[in-house]
Amino acid sequence: MSGSGDKSGDMSNLDALRQQVEAAPRDAALWFEYATCCLEDWALDEARGAYERVLEIEPANMSAQLELARTYYLSGNSSAAIVRCEAVLQREPYNGAAMLLMARVFFHDGDADSARIWLRRARILDVNLRDVALERELADGSAVEVTDSDQFQRRAQTQRGQPEDNETRRRAEDDQDPFSDLDDGGWEEAFEIEDFQKPTQNYSGVFGHEDAKTELGMKIVHPVKHPKLFAKYGKTVGGSVLLYGPSGCGKTMLAKATAGEVGARVFTISPHQLLDMYVGGSERNLHHLFELARRDSPSVIFIEEIDILVAGRSRQRSNAPGNQRGLLQQLLVELDNSDGKNEGVLIIGATSAPWNVDQTVRRPGRFDRALFIAPPEESTRAQLLEHLMAEKPQDDIDFALIAKRTRDFTGADLEVLVEHAIDRSLLKAMKTGEVLPLQTSDFIEAVSSIRPSAPEWFQRLHDEGNNMPSGWVVG
Repeated sequence: MSGSGDKSGDMSNLDALRQQVEAAPRDAALWFEYATCCLEDWALDEARGAYERVLEIEPANMSAQLELARTYYLSGNSSAAIVRCEAVLQREPYNGAAMLLMARVFFHDGDADSARIWLRRARILDVNLRDVALERELADGSAVEVTDSDQFQRRAQTQRGQPEDNETRRRAEDDQDPFSDLDDGGWEEAFEIEDFQKPTQNYSGVFGHEDAKTELGMKIVHPVKHPKLFAKYGKTVGGSVLLYGPSGCGKTMLAKATAGEVGARVFTISPHQLLDMYVGGSERNLHHLFELARRDSPSVIFIEEIDILVAGRSRQRSNAPGNQRGLLQQLLVELDNSDGKNEGVLIIGATSAPWNVDQTVRRPGRFDRALFIAPPEESTRAQLLEHLMAEKPQDDIDFALIAKRTRDFTGADLEVLVEHAIDRSLLKAMKTGEVLPLQTSDFIEAVSSIRPSAPEWFQRLHDEGNNMPSGWVVG
């Protein structure tokens, strides 16, 4: 743990600590020191195991919980890091270090908007809490500017046991409801309409999935294009559809293309983006999302990993938000279209774990239609490969042959295959200094190095067969 850079000294300390924890297996402080030493030495697996050992001994040790989150982040496991950060923030809602780490994890995951939100919360809590490197990477100083936040700071002071003056105490007594000022603009929304785009792609860029395109088109595309005809049959724009199947098969692309067909905005959200540290805040974020879509109809709401929100009580995932039940109830309220409030809005939920979905969301008026989004068939795989290779140097590639060799490959698997084939060709080109067109053999050689992801999903589906919602068909 010395900062001298003496590697042999670090290893000596690590070996000594390893012997000490073996001799004192219930000493949480010693395990924590050992874990920290492992982390500094970049022994991430050992560090993770040691921090987990601390939590076995002291489940309420939030320092170990936060460092375990940091270890997961450094290991590239963003989802697990977020779960651990959430565990800290549930017990210590004003833990600035956890907020900064959440910002870093979300940014690493490609979610710059959520990263800005967490940075801003940390700065509101304490102007000295900074992640200068992350702020520079986000390249938007205004995004982390400290705003008017007396209520937040007052509650943080109370949480941390800091004294309040008489005026602050009086204001707190007059404001028992932490959300009493929401309608007066006192609440800063987690996202606004400018955060969501109108996709440019349409169904012509989606290969296969003809049945799904027809079903989705009947919900929004055709009613928008032929309003008088649909009105004659009493049909309106919108509805709710669940897309399920293996990851990487085109659920997100279908949602965007459906919106693109009619020039609509797609409000894409994942459960983690809805989370808020305040009680009721996550539910408000979900309501706000629906309100934005309603005001901008025709529109599409696309909820990724919806099974996190709608898992049954006995099937809640380990990375589900702590206020999952509240979010589920709020979602059911938003889906209720008895007064036509969702007219013009198509709500699409996507999941790769349909066995986790609570039956309550499949009742009429909710997600009463579920569409299986299967891995591409052989002919579609050939189309996808040809599309992915467009404008790349190639020499009469036999895409039909490659499609035959890639059974059970998802669309995402095919993208990986193309990248592997390109890398192989590039290695040859670098030796000659000339551009070498890709050949069929580059793909055939690359196929053997890629494990298709669909079989594992179908095996899980088989194992979870009794938990599948009734009426869902896989074929």
